[in-house]
Amino acid sequence: MAPLRLSLLLLLLPLACKGPDGSGYGRAPIAPPDAVRLAAKSPDGVKGVFEVTILRAEATRGMVYLNSEADYRDPRCLTVAVTPSVAGTLMARLGVKRVEDLRNRTLRVKGTARQVKIHFVDNGRVTDRYYFQTHVFVDGASQVSFL
Repeated sequence: MAPLRLSLLLLLLPLACKGPDGSGYGRAPIAPPDAVRLAAKSPDGVKGVFEVTILRAEATRGMVYLNSEADYRDPRCLTVAVTPSVAGTLMARLGVKRVEDLRNRTLRVKGTARQVKIHFVDNGRVTDRYYFQTHVFVDGASQVSFL
């Protein structure tokens, strides 16, 4: 009987993970360590609503990066990567002028957490050494809400 129950649970689990609109976005927010762990196991990433307290915020090469850890290279770090146009909208919504002022704010972001390969650069040249970060890319202000 136990194998039958397990089979039924595995069959119904994908349905339980879908949001009320059937989008695949579950109801309960996913914490950064869980998002990183789940994304590492899935080549397509993990869809969800992620709740992130921003410990590091910076703008680099036109993108804004909001990190769940003070060290963005920390393997437990979930990075919310925001396009410049969306960053301006979000900052205006919160009434902040500098990206750094987003630190210590908690946000919920709807999207897909994926592993991204980051290559090391030496003297301006990309090397064959790399590590992985987990990113949720934001290209629309509706993906983000602040708590």
